[in-house]
Amino acid sequence: MPFEKGRDKTGGRAKGTPNKTTRAVIQMLRKVYADELHSLPEVLEKLDPKDRVNAFIKLSQILIPRIQPIDPDFDQTQWYLEF
Repeated sequence: MPFEKGRDKTGGRAKGTPNKTTRAVIQMLRKVYADELHSLPEVLEKLDPKDRVNAFIKLSQILIPRIQPIDPDFDQTQWYLEF
């Protein structure tokens, strides 16, 4: 049976699911960050004030999730009823 254009996807990984390599790299990076977290205050103390502020800004973009704006016209009751 040849592939038919427009046919729904069947089998395989679900859309957005990371592969094993991606998952392994993310876990490795999390471990590296966790291991280095204890030395962060000493590293930041050695920086001059301008570089320290830049480091804080860059770290906060990684560590603190961004707040998403709320749509004032969003009907929460309708969203709740969809589930």
